[in-house]
Amino acid sequence: MVYIILILLCVGITYFNTKFKSENKIRDVIFKLVPIISVSLVAGLRSYNVGTDTSGTYLDIYNLSTQNLWAIRDRGYAILNYFIKVIFGNYTAVLIFVSFITYGLIFYRIYKESKIEWYSVFLFFTTDLFFISMNMVRQSIAIAIFIFSISLINSHQKRDIVLYFIMAFLAGTMHTTGWLLIPIFFVYRFVKLSPIKAAIFTVANVILCGVITKIVLAILFKNKYFVTYFKWYFDSIYNSGELSIVGIMIPFTILILWGVLYNINSEAKDDEQFNNLGISMLIAGNLAMYSSFVPLIQRISLYFSSMVILFLPCVFSYFRNEKYKVFIKISIFVCYLIYMVVTIFIQKQEGVMPYHSVIFGG
Repeated sequence: MVYIILILLCVGITYFNTKFKSENKIRDVIFKLVPIISVSLVAGLRSYNVGTDTSGTYLDIYNLSTQNLWAIRDRGYAILNYFIKVIFGNYTAVLIFVSFITYGLIFYRIYKESKIEWYSVFLFFTTDLFFISMNMVRQSIAIAIFIFSISLINSHQKRDIVLYFIMAFLAGTMHTTGWLLIPIFFVYRFVKLSPIKAAIFTVANVILCGVITKIVLAILFKNKYFVTYFKWYFDSIYNSGELSIVGIMIPFTILILWGVLYNINSEAKDDEQFNNLGISMLIAGNLAMYSSFVPLIQRISLYFSSMVILFLPCVFSYFRNEKYKVFIKISIFVCYLIYMVVTIFIQKQEGVMPYHSVIFGG
C-alpha cells in the first residue's frame, strides 16, 4: 500500500505541476521537491530487512567504514558511510542521505530533460529502478550519476565535458561498474545510430556472442583484481546459465519502435535524445544476450535500460497519427505497469516486499 500511495503521489503531483503551470516559482519548486523528498523518506526510513542487501552487504560496509575504511572496495561509498557514521552514528542516516543523492540526481534530470515529466516519473517506478535502488544501493548511485550526466556528453561547452568526467569518476568510486561511464562517453558522443547500423551490430553480436565471451573471460580471469572480487560469481547461484528473455525483449521492442519512427519522421534523426534512446536500447538488448554466459551481466545492462526513464517520452512527439500515438503511449504504460506488478508485487524481487519502516519499529 505504501508503494502504491507513493507512486500515485509522485506521478500525480508531477502531472498536476506540468499540466497546470504557474508563474509562481516557489510553488514550482515545492511541487518538484515533494516527489524527491517522498521517495527519499520511504527508501531512507525503510527497515533493514527491506531490500535484499540492506541488512547484509550495506550494513557490513557501514560498520567497517570506521574500522578499516581502505578494506572496502568502493572507496567513494565507503568514505560517504564513514562521514555519516562519524556525524550521525546511525545507519538509517546513511540510507536517507544516499536516497536523497540518488533520487535527487534522477529527478533533477527528469525535470530538465524529459519531454513528458510525469511519464518519466511513472517509468522511474515501473522499470523497477526505485525498487532496485533499495537493494543495489551503490550501483544505483552510479546509475543516477549516469542519468544526470548523459545530457552533458553532447555539449559544446568544455566545462560540461569536464563535469561529465568528474561525475564518471565519482560513479566509479561508488561502484566498480561505474567506471563504464568513461569509455561509454565516446559511444554516445560520436555514434550517430540508424536502424541499419543497429541491425548489423545485433546480427554480428548474435553470431560472435560465444567467441566474444570466451575471449573476454579469458582476459578477465588473468586479471588479479577480477579474480579477487568477481570470480566467485561464476561459482555461485548467480551463474544460472539462464538467458534473460525479458531483458532482451524490452529493449529490442523499444528499439523496433525507435527504428520505425526513425524511418517515418525525418525530424527524429537529428534529435539528440532520440539518438541516445536508440543507442541505450541497442546496448541494453545486446548485453542481455550474454546473460546465459556471464552472471549478473544484467547489472551492466541496467545502466542503459534505465535510460528509458529519461528518453522514452521523446518518441511520442514523432508520431504523425494522434490515434497511434495515444495507443502506443497507453500500451507502453500498461506493459510497464504489468512488469512492475509481476516482478515486485508477485515475484517479490529485490526483497522490498512487504514494506516496513524503522519509524514503526519494523
